[in-house]
Amino acid sequence: MLINTIEELRNALTRQEQEAAFMEERLKRDHDDLQKRYQASELRYNELVTQVPESTRPLLRQIEAMQVEEQRGAALGQRWRSTDSAPTYFSTIYLCPQIGPFVRWGGRGLRDGAAP
Repeated sequence: MLINTIEELRNALTRQEQEAAFMEERLKRDHDDLQKRYQASELRYNELVTQVPESTRPLLRQIEAMQVEEQRGAALGQRWRSTDSAPTYFSTIYLCPQIGPFVRWGGRGLRDGAAP
């Protein structure tokens, strides 16, 4: 009976050693696979880092052009606003049979709606 128990314990120990060896091999393969995937992702990351400036350059140029146009539009709008509030001068040439041609000068602000 003691001999049978010893034999069973030896068999159980052998099975556990085999299972541990199998699991160790599997974990080594997983580790190697993860290491390869990590190296591949590092390589891909480095490629992307070098490609980003090249691929974003056209977009940056487009954004800069849009900003310049926006600034020009704002400046033009400011000029229009200042023109709208400034008086506008005009002249009219009349032909009078008694005295001949003459020029009438006048002024108005565009916002007050006065006609020339």
